Amino acid sequence: MALTITNQELITVTLTASGATVTQQESLWSDLGAYQDLYIQIFFAQLPAWTNNPQLYIETAPLKEEALFTTATNQLITISANPANYPGWNVYGPFHLSSGTSFCRFLRWRIFNGTAAGPNTFQFRVLLSVNPSPH
Repeated sequence: MALTITNQELITVTLTASGATVTQQESLWSDLGAYQDLYIQIFFAQLPAWTNNPQLYIETAPLKEEALFTTATNQLITISANPANYPGWNVYGPFHLSSGTSFCRFLRWRIFNGTAAGPNTFQFRVLLSVNPSPH
């Protein structure tokens, strides 16, 4: 039976400096230790013009250690242009524990402003559709 977990309620994030990064608050990171399958649903209400390479990442790591989230293999999704449904819901996955594209225990989002000197605003919501692991 699939379950839906809210990873992030609708949030607006504005970055103003070149190279600026905003990471989801640690208390909101999703613990996926009890699940085996994952789809990520992101509702985009507002996105930047995508000049100077701003990016939104969905990252995963086995532990709550910063260095483990930022490796290329732990970035499940990189968004650097308008997705197919904008504004609207976009579905990414499937991700699995044991085959194909896998995920780790903890999941979070991170936004990087690239080399933009001016503001970039992201407004989005993240839901996770998961299947429990067998006991």
